[in-house]
Amino acid sequence: MWLIFILGMALASTFTLAKDLVQYFDPIFIVGLRMIIGGAILLVWSYLSGTFVLRKKSDLWLFVRASLFHIFLSYVLEFCALPYVASSKSAIFFNLSSFFTAGIMVFGYGAHLSAKKWLAIAIGFVGFIPLLVAQVPQEELLSNLFSFSFPEIFLLVAVFSAALGWILVKDLIDLNYSTWHINGFCMTFSGLLAILTWFISYKMGYSGNAINFVPETELVSGIAIRLFSLIFISNIFCYNLYGFLLQKYSATFLSLSMMLIPLFGAIFGWYFLGEAISVYFVLTLIITSGALYLFYQEDLNT
Repeated sequence: MWLIFILGMALASTFTLAKDLVQYFDPIFIVGLRMIIGGAILLVWSYLSGTFVLRKKSDLWLFVRASLFHIFLSYVLEFCALPYVASSKSAIFFNLSSFFTAGIMVFGYGAHLSAKKWLAIAIGFVGFIPLLVAQVPQEELLSNLFSFSFPEIFLLVAVFSAALGWILVKDLIDLNYSTWHINGFCMTFSGLLAILTWFISYKMGYSGNAINFVPETELVSGIAIRLFSLIFISNIFCYNLYGFLLQKYSATFLSLSMMLIPLFGAIFGWYFLGEAISVYFVLTLIITSGALYLFYQEDLNT
């Protein structure tokens, strides 16, 4: 269980790194760049460890689908939408992942969720309402929550895509493919596709230059450190840890546990940036922790 908290903390730290890097690179280009580098590292490791194998030709289509949903659509749409979406609403969208995962498992895979598990998911989602109330003026709350712009629709699709992507990854894990092979292929394939997407959109005038800074030695070295830190933490450590945890826990439970990410983000903001933690944050932490515990206990009993 403690590995889930480590995963949540590690993923929370990547938001700060990613937000910083976007000011130096085009959003779609940085997705492609980090995925190609991270994916290549994982593929080399998979090859050296003898896990780079294709058991059946029909599995290749599953790899492609996992790449499109797991990495390409989720990251490209998210990075394109984030500059235009309020942080309060993006947090709510992010935590819809558990609902999407549960829905896909029930309606797409014929899975059964007990009443207690549905209750845990609902409690976890409701637990984030205090944070929303704290960040949005009360007179604007209803209109802000239920009005959707195109960037917000993009973000909603990105969250759904990520939820479906992790389920497809679990399908590959169940076929005895290693997480190094799966994530390496998905990242490399999606990274190349993202670079192609950026190039086409750039030629059509929809994207900016790939690099938005003057290549000075000190600046380049600092950006390189942040880029490789992001690749190591997110692409190598977090993705493979998530894949490992998928072998122990259900996809729905792990999706629900990722509600911890915004909470750890608030903790990092308090520790590193001196941001205050309100009573709303504490209330959300208590409610979400209770939801995770309820779902986890139900998982143990099934």
